[in-house]
Amino acid sequence: MSVSAITPSTQNEPQLQIASRSLKQAVNSGFKWDNEEQLWNKLNSEIDEFKRADSPESKEDEFGDILHSLVSIANWHNVDPQTAMTNANQKFISRFKITEKLVAQDKKTMSDLNLKEILKYWSQAKQQVSENENNLNLYT
Repeated sequence: MSVSAITPSTQNEPQLQIASRSLKQAVNSGFKWDNEEQLWNKLNSEIDEFKRADSPESKEDEFGDILHSLVSIANWHNVDPQTAMTNANQKFISRFKITEKLVAQDKKTMSDLNLKEILKYWSQAKQQVSENENNLNLYT
């Protein structure tokens, strides 16, 4: 019996890290795409399958395949998907909190607004975050 190229995961290992590691191990064993375009084609194929899925279970399964494809693309570009997700979460939460403050400053609530109005505040929040980041970079 041969030993798998993919090593077992630990119980507490984040799923994005497991995906990244196992995909890298698969690549190292010879299971790899020839070029980046193939990765994008695979992602688009998985998105199409998700759109056609007709049950919550199949939607969940196909969404997992989308995430796996995205991790493959991240690996191709030497991007750590766990770090990328952490940073994206922090950025979203920061922008959302600023959006809430901007809405409150205008004596409104998020539920008072339609999406177009919320996106105007969101754009302002993104600009504030960007300006704050630029100001921090001046001092580093």
